[in-house]
Amino acid sequence: MPKNTFSKAPKSLSTFDRFVFEFALHGRYLLLAIAKRWMVLIAQLRGEGFYCTALEGESDYNISINSDMSVSCNCDDVFGRGYLGSLRDHSFQEIFSGPIAMRFRRELAAGRIPILECVKCWELKKTSKEKSHHFVKNYRLPSKGIMVENTAACNLACVGCGRTHRPPMGMRMKLSDISKVADIVHDLGIQKVAYLKLGEPFLSKHILEELTIIKNSNPSTKLSTSTTGMLVNSDKKRLAALMFDVVVFSIDGSSQRTAEKYQRGIDFSVAYSNLRKLVEYRNSNNLTKPIIVWKYVVFNWNHKKGDVLKAIEMARSAGVDRIHFEHSFTPIYSTSLRFRLSRFWRELAPLADSFNGRGRFIDFTDFVKITERF
Repeated sequence: MPKNTFSKAPKSLSTFDRFVFEFALHGRYLLLAIAKRWMVLIAQLRGEGFYCTALEGESDYNISINSDMSVSCNCDDVFGRGYLGSLRDHSFQEIFSGPIAMRFRRELAAGRIPILECVKCWELKKTSKEKSHHFVKNYRLPSKGIMVENTAACNLACVGCGRTHRPPMGMRMKLSDISKVADIVHDLGIQKVAYLKLGEPFLSKHILEELTIIKNSNPSTKLSTSTTGMLVNSDKKRLAALMFDVVVFSIDGSSQRTAEKYQRGIDFSVAYSNLRKLVEYRNSNNLTKPIIVWKYVVFNWNHKKGDVLKAIEMARSAGVDRIHFEHSFTPIYSTSLRFRLSRFWRELAPLADSFNGRGRFIDFTDFVKITERF
C-alpha cells in the first residue's frame, strides 16, 4: 500500500479553523480508540464476535474503488486504513479474497476490531462466536452496490473535510481505469454505483465519457452522485448529470453568508443557479430522472427559521424533488441543538431514514414515485 502523508488542513481555512479541524479530527479518533477497546472488552466478556456486512458482500455502498484504483472497505477512509489492495496489481476477486480482507474477517470473528473506522461504521455487526467464524469463509462478492471515486480532487475546502489526509497516488481515474471499473461492475452484477467519495465528481472534464463507458456496459445499474453544484455548469455536464438516477446538490445554506461558513470557496448564486438549470434541462427533455435533491447540512449558523424557510421556498421554486436537512457534528463548535430539540424543527419534518441518508425531508414530488424511481 502507498504511504499516506498526513498533510495539513486545507490552506484556505483560517488559523482558527485549521486548529479546530486538526484538534477535532484527532480528538474524534482518540474517542474511537477508547470506544474500540470498550467494544472489544464487552465482546470478550460475552463470548461474542463481530462480522462486517461490507466484507460479507452484503453492502450496497461501502466497498469503494478509489481514484488511484485501490479498493477500500469503507466510505470514510481518510487515513487509508481500510485499504484492501490495488486493482493495478490484482483483480477485484483476488483483493476481496486476499490476505488483508481475510485478516480483517478473522480478527472480527475473534472479537477484535481491525481498524478504528469499524467503530463508527454501520456495517459492523455483533453475533455469537460460532456465527462470526462462519462468516470468515462464507462470504460472497458484492453485487448490491459499490462506491466509485472518479477523482479525489475538490474545488472547495470544507471546514470538516478530512480529504487532505488521504492523498492517493493518482488523483483522477483515466478513461482506461473507468473501463476496468465498468467491467468489474458488469462481472459482479452490481445493482447500484455511488459515483462519489472524497472529491467533486464534476471536476472531471471527461465525466460524460466516464458515465457513458459505465452505462454502455451496465445499462440497468443505478447511478447516484453528490456535487457542490458549482461545476454542473455546461450542457455537456448537464447531459452527464442526466445519466444518473439521483443527483444530490450539497449546498449548506440559503445565502452566500451561511453557505460559505462551512463550504469555503462556494459561490452560492452559481451553485443554486446550476441546480435550477439542471431541473429545467431535465424537464425540457421530458425526463423523470435524475431525482434531484438539495442536501442542506444544518449547523448552528444556518438553522434559524428564516434561513430554513427561505431554503425550502428556493427548493420549491427550483423544482427539486426533495430538500434534505442533515445534522452535523463537524466542526465541533457548529453543532445545532435546535435541529434535534426545537419545536420548529420537530414540526417541520420528523427524523427519518431514506435512500439518501437520515435526516428531515420535505418532498415536492410524491415520495412513492421518488422511491419507485430509485
